Amino acid sequence: MKYTSLILALNMSACGSAPSGNPAATATATTVASKDPEKAAAKDTAITAQDSKDKSDTLSLAVNSIKDLPACDAAHLGQLASIVSNKTFYTCDTTNNWTQVDVKGSDGSNGKDGISVSTTDEPAGANCASGGQKVQSFADANQNGVLDSGETTYGKAKYVCTGASGTAGAAGAAGSAGAAGASGATGAAGTAGTNGNDNHIATTYTCDGSTTTSTFYDTLTPIRSRYKVQVTSYGDAFALGYVYWNDNAIAGASNQASWSQTTYQTYAKNDASNATSPISVIFNQKPGTSSGVWTYTLNRGAATATATYFDTDMTPNSVSWTLACTVANY
Repeated sequence: MKYTSLILALNMSACGSAPSGNPAATATATTVASKDPEKAAAKDTAITAQDSKDKSDTLSLAVNSIKDLPACDAAHLGQLASIVSNKTFYTCDTTNNWTQVDVKGSDGSNGKDGISVSTTDEPAGANCASGGQKVQSFADANQNGVLDSGETTYGKAKYVCTGASGTAGAAGAAGSAGAAGASGATGAAGTAGTNGNDNHIATTYTCDGSTTTSTFYDTLTPIRSRYKVQVTSYGDAFALGYVYWNDNAIAGASNQASWSQTTYQTYAKNDASNATSPISVIFNQKPGTSSGVWTYTLNRGAATATATYFDTDMTPNSVSWTLACTVANY
């Protein structure tokens, strides 16, 4: 309030006659259009002394920039505003515009110390939830423009707070794929690995046989079978079982046909069945409700194989015989 009275006094001095020998006092005004011209008051409204007294708490205000000025209406008529960012002053006049007040005149006598305004960053907290600026008026005793310890402050500090962060917007659409990058340089050659095992066929056992044993369903039908086991240099075993039946071998047979069945099995070196390398071939010798199974096992030391045929449609259910094997080493 005192600050406003000082400016009005300067205006009055400028409008009076200038002392002899001093240049005439001049006053210039820059008009800022009101933010809300539709709320215009009567152009000839005058501020009376009683109005000034009634509005003693609203005759002056401080804002950071011109764009922060409120609408110049009846509520702000005659009010003086300080623009903190550029240290200028504006008054709300009867044309409903904020007009800059620029007083120029002869030097007067030193006045009383003025009131300075300090603006400092305000961290987020009780005064400003999202932080902002603290504004404090004070008497700048050492004229350094800074509110120092021990300098007198006036009134409570005001705060210009930063607004809260808005809700995050939706994610944008994915951009198009970028161009492929250039090929990188060829890497250095790796260390050569150790030589692997030369795992080849080292020994082959071939065990062939045929039977017309009377225990079979058709004693005239020759059944030929082959059982072969190949052992690698590393010790793995590969077994093959083959059973073949041929009607063509029967003299005068009316049904000239043949059937065969083959089965394979591999045994690793450390497999418990590696030595005997058993294999089973499903091939029915006697028609009935169940299928016949031919099973072969190897005796490497004797170079022989045991062949067994099992079928629950026979009596007895199984018959076995020995096959001689030829051995080839590589």
